Amino acid sequence: MTVMGEETTLMTRNESCRGCKSPALTRILSLGVQPPANAFLRSEDLGAPEMAFPLDVYFCRSCSLVQMRDIVSPELLFRNYLYVSSTSPTFVAHFKSFAETVAARFTLGSQSLAVDIGSNDGILLKPFRDLGVRVLGIDPAEKIAEIATSEGIETLPHFFTPDIARDIVAERGRASVITATNVFAHVNDPG
Repeated sequence: MTVMGEETTLMTRNESCRGCKSPALTRILSLGVQPPANAFLRSEDLGAPEMAFPLDVYFCRSCSLVQMRDIVSPELLFRNYLYVSSTSPTFVAHFKSFAETVAARFTLGSQSLAVDIGSNDGILLKPFRDLGVRVLGIDPAEKIAEIATSEGIETLPHFFTPDIARDIVAERGRASVITATNVFAHVNDPG
């Protein structure tokens, strides 16, 4: 395996905490160098060098946030992402219950818009749609966004940015509900 150097655009290294910006980071676990998740090789590529990156976990002594310092390019990790959430019956049931609770609590109806950031295959938006709520997904995994759209959950194949937010408001109005499940762990600068 080949470790990609810090000078490459495929990986950057944080010199300070993602949360509080303190430089007081201590490595607490090292899993060596690993290929990106779901980056399976084809049989004809088994002898070729494989991309791999440090998988080290750090603890911030200032604010106690646990994080990684080595940040692999989101383009590399998520544009061709393979994992589809709806293959888990437990997830499907959870998100159905969650959508029902949110729809009831906020009295969502046909004029409401639910936007899910990092929507994957629309697992959370399908139950909102089934409740009569307008839905929109945003997910950078191009193939998964295409699948979700073909299944009736319009999904923009983009990373969520301020420009995307402005476009949504201009074209569809303000969202009644915005969800983002398991995405903050992937955001390098949550501020």
